[in-house]
Amino acid sequence: MIVKMFSDYLAYTFEANDSMFMLGMRFVNKSQEDIISAVDVIHNDSIRLLYGIDGYKPLAEVTGTIANSELAIALMKFIQSIRKIEDNDFLKISAIDINFNRLFYDVKTKSIKYVLLPINYECDLHDGESWSASFRKTILILLNKIFATMPEKYYETYYAVLDDTKTDYDVLDYLSRYEFGLFNEENTQLKQDETQDGKTSLVLEHKGIDGNYVFMINKPEYVLGKSAKADGTIVCSTSVSRNHCRIIKKGNRFMVEDINSTNGTKINGYSLNPHEAYYINNGDILTVADVEFTAIIG
Repeated sequence: MIVKMFSDYLAYTFEANDSMFMLGMRFVNKSQEDIISAVDVIHNDSIRLLYGIDGYKPLAEVTGTIANSELAIALMKFIQSIRKIEDNDFLKISAIDINFNRLFYDVKTKSIKYVLLPINYECDLHDGESWSASFRKTILILLNKIFATMPEKYYETYYAVLDDTKTDYDVLDYLSRYEFGLFNEENTQLKQDETQDGKTSLVLEHKGIDGNYVFMINKPEYVLGKSAKADGTIVCSTSVSRNHCRIIKKGNRFMVEDINSTNGTKINGYSLNPHEAYYINNGDILTVADVEFTAIIG
């Protein structure tokens, strides 16, 4: 497959041995928000996929300009997004264009945007390396930026990511459980980690044997649940409802409202009444069914 980058879109042109998986195409365009949407056209008798990147910044351009904690959160969200691809019945994670130079950053959502190809095989994008090698290289580039002042953590993750006894899925699992150490309340960098417009943001962090989750919230409403269409998707517990609760931003404060979930929502152990909004304060423990999050406001 031939890849070309233009100012406002990426073009992927199918070659003789390439084929499009039509069910995969539907998955691409109705999946989670971190996947860039696509349209297919016929160009010189070949299928061409166009992915719109207008409004996004190349990830390579922003990694040196944003706080380490913000980049770590983006990486953790990226890992969670990849693991969702792993769980579907249509596409494999090798359908992601994982090349670092073709990843993008959405300043509004503070997330990494990527191309998911509607194919069910490992495609040759003419980068001169396997998908696995490109995946691990991209992860190491990001870890090098995140741990620029923490060399011991970088080398720890470096050897784990390059461990050839680990599969790519093992690496994803390792990273999802890794303690980045950038999100505790005393960390001044996180307190200074502001949103693009300089207003307050809420970080919800879960640490557990099932993996780590970090959600950065800075928009008027943010839904948590197990649905792939939720703003923050929680897949580590079957007790979480599809649309479980919503976070509401009012000025520089945040509130949580249970959306009539099956197993309830709590703040510091107090059960919330459905459809009533409760304030969240810095350091509060928000429990979504049986999944606990620490609230960090900065």
